[in-house]
Amino acid sequence: MSGYACLLSFAAHHEYFASGYCQSLVFVATDSCEKLIRSAGLILRPVAGGLMILADHDNRDVLTMMAEDQDEPFTLQFKVFCQDSLFFNYSAPEINALQKLPFFRGRLDDTGIKENGQPVDICLHDHSTVQADDLVDTDTWLKQGTLCQQDLYRGLCFTLEFTVSSAHIHYFVEQKQSVNSHIFFESRHYLWKYILLNNRTECFSGDNILDMHSSITFRYLGKESSGKYQADIFISDQALSLREHSDYNFQLKRNSKIVIKRLPVASPAHTGLVVIGGNKMACAEIVVN
Repeated sequence: MSGYACLLSFAAHHEYFASGYCQSLVFVATDSCEKLIRSAGLILRPVAGGLMILADHDNRDVLTMMAEDQDEPFTLQFKVFCQDSLFFNYSAPEINALQKLPFFRGRLDDTGIKENGQPVDICLHDHSTVQADDLVDTDTWLKQGTLCQQDLYRGLCFTLEFTVSSAHIHYFVEQKQSVNSHIFFESRHYLWKYILLNNRTECFSGDNILDMHSSITFRYLGKESSGKYQADIFISDQALSLREHSDYNFQLKRNSKIVIKRLPVASPAHTGLVVIGGNKMACAEIVVN
């Protein structure tokens, strides 16, 4: 193991999490990738929100030969699953995994590699965050055999591909240089819909929900009835992000009096649609008993 070092690493950053990294990711090498890993003597190690791939400096000849093989490119493909079934509820952009999924590709050549011995950090998407144009039709992968239908129902959240070049192997061996890569997911934004059941307090048109630390405002939409329950409905005037630990501090106020000191915040477990001005919009529902 003394000759092993980091050939490349990958990290999935996420705005939703307090740690800044995606949680509960599982990286599964495709069949062709498994073969390359064995041939190259690579070792995979999980890291915070990602993966580290180790290679042996003493295995330079084999690594170089594989990187120069035109018939079988040194391409490592991974299917990345999330054990959190709510991943797509708090991740932007909006994704229907049965139709499209994010695909990220890294070409580890001499482009942008520095010769100062410092690790290179490559962003695997064109924009500052993952966007809709990073999504690829899942039919493409199904037809190629990279994915199977079962993957789409097992929490597959994106696919990842690295092509290693001889230039990268050179820097890895001669300069002990690794290449770091990353992606960045934004949090999904929703209108926040507060559903205040009347057994807690009865609201009036003059009541309002305010945040003491921001200018975010809510509208009172009136009452809704469901069975034996009746509730007062407030909706935010703008879409708000979901966070693992939200900084929002919403209060229900009546004139200058605080009726509810601290309202609960939205959760990705309770999302739906609300009709505003005849348009359906995504909302996060917060029920206050």
